[in-house]
Amino acid sequence: MTFGVDGWNARLDIYEDESITNESGVALKHANMPVPMTLDEGVWTRYRALFPTVTSEDGSVDYWDDYFASITRPVAYGWYSIAGYWNFCDQYFNSIGIHDLVDAGTAKAADYADEATRQANYYHAEAMISYFGPSGYDVLSEEDLAAYQAVVDSFAQ
Repeated sequence: MTFGVDGWNARLDIYEDESITNESGVALKHANMPVPMTLDEGVWTRYRALFPTVTSEDGSVDYWDDYFASITRPVAYGWYSIAGYWNFCDQYFNSIGIHDLVDAGTAKAADYADEATRQANYYHAEAMISYFGPSGYDVLSEEDLAAYQAVVDSFAQ
């Protein structure tokens, strides 16, 4: 979860005051600062101001502005909000060591995209059935249950 506009403005009041620190004496803006999940320009203007302006040598690219422009509609905290995401990370993604392979230059992330998508869909469907199907909260429609079951069944083949 994140804060609404009022919450972010209150949080930014704290981040803008570097005398407010954590127990280690680190200004809170450097300790743990998630990005706002809002399209409110006022919040984003204040948030962007917390970061240095960095332009390329030819003056054409401002790294932070480009970065912030790319994240205004994020998928937040997957393991908390996407059923099955943690199992996907734990049992597939992290088990093949994709981060190490890509970081070392021995593999390309794109080479894993199709299989990772297939695995993610499986773990999501499995979790949805478990949490929200007949043995869980039992709130899935027959149509949704059938769709999730088809994903699980196709994975077993």
